[in-house]
Amino acid sequence: MKITRPSYSPAVLALPFLAVVLALDGTATARPFDTAEDAAALNRLMAAAWHLGKIGN
Repeated sequence: MKITRPSYSPAVLALPFLAVVLALDGTATARPFDTAEDAAALNRLMAAAWHLGKIGN
């Protein structure tokens, strides 16, 4: 199994981009960002940290 980290574009221009983490324990976390690049950067950071064993199981 793996952790999923999608980024979602806003449905309306006034809404933020979302970086979403779906963890193995069933939890989901979403953080808003002003740009798609910022949301993707968080996802890359989370992926690297998880890969190094700093977060997740």
